[in-house]
Amino acid sequence: MTLIRSLCIASFLAVATVGLGCSGDDPDVVDNGKAISDVALTPGIDSLTKGSSLQFTAMVSYADGTSKDVTSDSDTVWNTSEPNIATVDKGGNVTAVSEGAVDITATYLGVRAEESFIVMP
Repeated sequence: MTLIRSLCIASFLAVATVGLGCSGDDPDVVDNGKAISDVALTPGIDSLTKGSSLQFTAMVSYADGTSKDVTSDSDTVWNTSEPNIATVDKGGNVTAVSEGAVDITATYLGVRAEESFIVMP
């Protein structure tokens, strides 16, 4: 019983540690010597019409109060949760393909920003 309990605790701690290491709030993430505070996507939208496209912008904010557009940076990775609903290219251009809910994300040096919206008819 003690072995099983120890294994359960060890498994929990391993998962918790991995989860914490993936957080965007990690103060140790730096870009050219500057600590990254946040990455944000604009524009903030609730919906997009099927067949239309919209350019998203990814902005990184640093702890020193400065910011930088990283939309087309080689370290920025764009992704879509539902490629059959909306696509996104490596420059942040989103195209609404079919109706439904979708999340668009941009990850810069491990710090992630997300925009959720609905594709309407």
